[in-house]
Amino acid sequence: SGNVIANSSGGYSQGIQLDDTGGGTTNGGNRNLLIENNIVHNFKSGLYFQGNSSELSNITLRNNIVQETRSYAIIEHEF
Repeated sequence: SGNVIANSSGGYSQGIQLDDTGGGTTNGGNRNLLIENNIVHNFKSGLYFQGNSSELSNITLRNNIVQETRSYAIIEHEF
């Protein structure tokens, strides 16, 4: 919370990325998470989520600003 994430470099496409790091096991994923008061500027997309409901759950986005994305997607999600 409270970060400024600006000017993509080194091949990073998303300002904030959450994905299942456990390969689908019960240990992987992101749960009970609050992402708030961040500024994401000049990335392909602002936020990227990868995973299904068992891997990503109870994630709250609040008061974030996404500026000047290089695609139409502010938030991307893949299963």
